Amino acid sequence: MKSKKYIFVVLLFLLAFFVAIFIAPKFIDVSQEGRKVLYYQSGMHPWIKSDKPGKCPICGMDLVPIYEGDEPIAVDGEAPNEVILRPDQLKHLNARAEPARMLTLFNDIRAVGTVAYDPSLVVAEEEFLAALAALDEIRASELEEVKGNAESMVESARRKLEIMGLSLSQIDQIKSSRKIDDNLLLPAYSMWVYADIYEHELGLVKVGQSARVVSVAYPGQTFSGRVRAIEPIVDSRTRSARARIEVANPRLELKPQMYVDVYLKAKSKPSLAVPREAVLDTGMRKVVYVEKGEGRFEQRQVSTGQQGYFIDGGENRHFTSVVSGLSQGEKVVTAASFLIDSQSQLTGGSSALYGGASELPEGHGGH
Repeated sequence: MKSKKYIFVVLLFLLAFFVAIFIAPKFIDVSQEGRKVLYYQSGMHPWIKSDKPGKCPICGMDLVPIYEGDEPIAVDGEAPNEVILRPDQLKHLNARAEPARMLTLFNDIRAVGTVAYDPSLVVAEEEFLAALAALDEIRASELEEVKGNAESMVESARRKLEIMGLSLSQIDQIKSSRKIDDNLLLPAYSMWVYADIYEHELGLVKVGQSARVVSVAYPGQTFSGRVRAIEPIVDSRTRSARARIEVANPRLELKPQMYVDVYLKAKSKPSLAVPREAVLDTGMRKVVYVEKGEGRFEQRQVSTGQQGYFIDGGENRHFTSVVSGLSQGEKVVTAASFLIDSQSQLTGGSSALYGGASELPEGHGGH
């Protein structure tokens, strides 16, 4: 009797099992029967989409099917250029941030220089004096064309001296004395050094700036100098312009045509700056990740200026000045910004380095 009862229970269980498999699906979700699933979308983070069922990589909730004819879940609140990290992800990435602040940045510039007695400068001064003499001779001429040509020659010779680095006051001194200024060629107890400054560093070099000059002929010895002029034209071959530096030479150790190394320290005006490693450079744009709190990071496009170093706590740290896109005090990610950018791509945000990723690749819906 008991065996019959046991067999009856087993048969009843099997019957219920087959009903669940073959019959129940026909009565489940009848409203969606025959409708095509367009994609799956996160209810909490609507920009997360996938072509397969899965879980939202941000909140872990199941993705919701969006059927043909349905309205997609509207994006409200959180922006695609934000990435949200869970506490365990933050700990794993070891993300660190520090505020943007006003800093005075420094740059050390090294240039190759030549100790000069510059014959071309002598020739240029002689040409200027000859043009002045010619103009004096024909000043009384009634032929305006002749006077015009003479004045053009004077202006051309003057311009040549300016290009070679002479100041207007030095040119006026030559004009008034009507003789070559020997101090411009070989100043007493000092020498001229011509240093080639590359184009990208020209904005850092100013007239009056101090300089250090080192020669292999005198190991361990430093000669002090000061920038007196910078040529206004960049050499098309070397992409550099010459800076003319007056260098103290009390013992007449520096000789014309010696090669020397020139060191200049440039100092910028105070500007908003962030650590250099905080800026992600794609080649087309530059972005930083701004910490918003509670694991939220906003991708922010910025315009940058000069780079340089700042002595912070006795350590030389490299910074980049920010022209626009950031305010003083806003915290930017300085460590793990690349990893956060990668996470932004995975979670559907706009990656700085790889572009947008609002749709997950096939097979990544649940990862």
